[in-house]
Amino acid sequence: MAIAAALNADGTVRVVPDPPQTPLFHVHVPAGKAAVEQTADRMIAEHGTQLFLRVRSSPDPSRCAFEVTVGENAMESAPAEVVGLVRELVARAAEQPGRND
Repeated sequence: MAIAAALNADGTVRVVPDPPQTPLFHVHVPAGKAAVEQTADRMIAEHGTQLFLRVRSSPDPSRCAFEVTVGENAMESAPAEVVGLVRELVARAAEQPGRND
């Protein structure tokens, strides 16, 4: 999975399992759930690209995760493009004050 490998190599997030055994993997994000959800909504409006359907919370409120299924639509994006979007998501979510829930 080129997208998962590119995300792990970038180091902004962590993909589990590594390497994925199917076209589905989880992306663990160093930002709170609410901040990631709000940022993702804004990014959909700006870029027209939806990275995930649902964010899962973590026992650590400063972290969350989402599931990625690599299908036909995902294959249209270069791994570097996905990495850039995820990096933007994390950076913008981290900028939100008090949004670690």
